[in-house]
Amino acid sequence: MSLFFLWGAVSAATLDDYNTRLSRVIASLEGHQGERSRSGAQPSAPANLDFGTQAARDYTNLSPDLKQVFFIGDCVTSSGLAQTVVVPAGATRLFLGPMDGFHWYDNVGAFTVIVTSVPRLDIRPADLWHAGISWPTNAPDYLLEYSTNMPASEWIPITNSSIVVGDKFLVTVDVAFRQQFFRLRRP
Repeated sequence: MSLFFLWGAVSAATLDDYNTRLSRVIASLEGHQGERSRSGAQPSAPANLDFGTQAARDYTNLSPDLKQVFFIGDCVTSSGLAQTVVVPAGATRLFLGPMDGFHWYDNVGAFTVIVTSVPRLDIRPADLWHAGISWPTNAPDYLLEYSTNMPASEWIPITNSSIVVGDKFLVTVDVAFRQQFFRLRRP
């Protein structure tokens, strides 16, 4: 089952006015769609996204704009990699629905969507050669990982021990002589 989404917040505008400011999407029929938006007027619809090929649907990271329809599927690529969709600033709602090219009256069944927030990393220099990376202690089951390239083909676990400082886990890492990208991942 294919799912399409968009993020948003409905303003006082009429539904017809709201619908005219959404992006269009190129996708297979009989999927699901959605959109992100926020309160307030948006001058025009965002760019259309094309998910008409398997390669386009196999993204690992996607950052759709507000009111931009996007494909989410089952949150994994055809090769089993996890897909991540970044919520844009200002998004307050997630709209979703099936993509049906003909009519809605014969749609049966249900789908479940679980939206989880990932704890935010705080990265600060500790000295010239080290950085302190912290995240909330209410996320104890997350692993800190890094990559030296983006997009990342491999994420490597950070093996340094963490300490608790206030309400945060803190890990100090060596940042000398190389560029690094960090993330938290729930195993």
